[in-house]
Amino acid sequence: MGVLKVRSLLCLLFLVLLLLAPGSDAKTCRKASESYNRDCHHDECVSACHKEGYVDGTCEMLWARPVILRCFCISNSC
Repeated sequence: MGVLKVRSLLCLLFLVLLLLAPGSDAKTCRKASESYNRDCHHDECVSACHKEGYVDGTCEMLWARPVILRCFCISNSC
């Protein structure tokens, strides 16, 4: 039973080290959607970003007058 706990702990430690290794984080970029300019709804924003060739989309608040939600597309490569 003790050997199993030590192995599990070592595996967990190894996994943490891999996740924290330099260069393991991907650089992400975001850009305002060119095709989705309506009131932002998450599912519609994501669909529009996929059509534009991005991997994801998110609605973000722009602190202007008035405060508006805008669709931003997310890419893994800049």
